[in-house]
Amino acid sequence: QNRLTQLLRGCFAGVERHHTVVIATVSPSSKDTEHSLNTLRHACIMDGQGEAKAGQGSHMQGGAVTKELLGEVDVTRIARERKAAKKNAAVGGELQSKPDEWVKPAPAHQSKKSNTGARAALDRRCVQALPPRVARELLDVRTTFGTLRQRQRLPPPPPPRPG
Repeated sequence: QNRLTQLLRGCFAGVERHHTVVIATVSPSSKDTEHSLNTLRHACIMDGQGEAKAGQGSHMQGGAVTKELLGEVDVTRIARERKAAKKNAAVGGELQSKPDEWVKPAPAHQSKKSNTGARAALDRRCVQALPPRVARELLDVRTTFGTLRQRQRLPPPPPPRPG
């Protein structure tokens, strides 16, 4: 059984009846009238569940809800009309707003060009400028401890010199 059902068992049946408090929150807004009425109806059902409490307490009865269909709003059509009107509104034969204004710019991280090739070339030049023994040790360390991406970017180490 559900834990909540076990806790509330005394509220609904049994010799020892427990007192139950139902807190119902309703909205003063007219747009939430239907939800508020449903909340109050549910609270009244919970208050009188299992017993016929016809005359006891203050219960809300009925509560007819009237719905009125006001019509539909075609937001897409209105937006298209506004855009066309703005585009066609001309001052001196020129458009007031440019079509480029309607184009969403690319995010900043996408507009940057990759500099991977330039970094690899700079790295190769710097490694070649090092003394041969230091360059070889650096490349050995990179081969051992570097990432796959770093190893792909770097040239193979120069062959060891005899001597």
